[in-house]
Amino acid sequence: MRCVKCNSEIPLGLDFCITCGHKVEEKNNGLENVLETKSKNEDVSLESSSYTDSKLNGLLKMQMEIADAINLGVSLKEEKVKIEEEKKIEDIKPVNELEKVKSPSLLPVFVLIGLLFVGLGVSLVVSNVNNKKEDEPVLEDSTADHDKVDEDTITTNNPNYGKASDVNNYLQRGDVGLASMYSSETNSYKTVDVEVTKFYRNSEVEPLINQYLSSNPQGSLNLEEGNEWVAVEYNVTLNNFTTSTSGVASNLDLQISGLNSEQVIFEGNAYNVNNYNIQYEIIQSGSSGRAINLYQLPKGCTDYLLQFGSYNQTIAYFKGE
Repeated sequence: MRCVKCNSEIPLGLDFCITCGHKVEEKNNGLENVLETKSKNEDVSLESSSYTDSKLNGLLKMQMEIADAINLGVSLKEEKVKIEEEKKIEDIKPVNELEKVKSPSLLPVFVLIGLLFVGLGVSLVVSNVNNKKEDEPVLEDSTADHDKVDEDTITTNNPNYGKASDVNNYLQRGDVGLASMYSSETNSYKTVDVEVTKFYRNSEVEPLINQYLSSNPQGSLNLEEGNEWVAVEYNVTLNNFTTSTSGVASNLDLQISGLNSEQVIFEGNAYNVNNYNIQYEIIQSGSSGRAINLYQLPKGCTDYLLQFGSYNQTIAYFKGE
């Protein structure tokens, strides 16, 4: 079919000219136009009895093609509408995204503020601890070479300067020997330094005895006939020892023996000699203290040994006077 305005060929199934846009005003549908055009071109009448079966089949096929073209046009129109609707949706999406940007979630802000407060709190605690440590006074031990073990004990690790001795190699007054003392803080025997400084005999002993008895009213001292009182004064130094802060007594265990025997031998007689500690001082680790022990011997006896220290431990042997 041709356009009545520009005489251009109008494709089958369209109701307007694709060249000039003129709308077809014919009332016959697309199928009748096609049949009429086809009949005029072939000079064949539809009502002719010579219309063959093959021509009829061709017309039916053409009709089906026209119907498909119409359906295709409808589909294209629906697709165009769908595309336009999707475009509208896409035009709306940026607005929604913009709204999300303008109204962000406040949760990350609150989390960040919480972390800042926690960090500030930790910083304040650490600062207070450091300030407290700086404000605390540094305690210095007034006793030289003392090492604090804990709040209740004192320990020194200074070397002992006393001499080792035995029965055959004994020490004299004025020497410093090595003896042993039990430490209740460490539950062990420790080596200490001991020095014999003085012997008391005869009238020099009486003031010491009177002082002892006056401070111990329940005590009694009985001197056997033929004997005399003797006292030995000595100093003990705790160079390598552990004591409590209350300290320990300065006296040592003491045994008195003969020069070559357990008993004192004098003029052919053997004597068992007991001794009593009558004076001592309280000392701490690293310090020294004086002590005095009293005993009785046959008058004129000077050949004996003083053994300072605990049994089966380190012993300091001193020649008596």
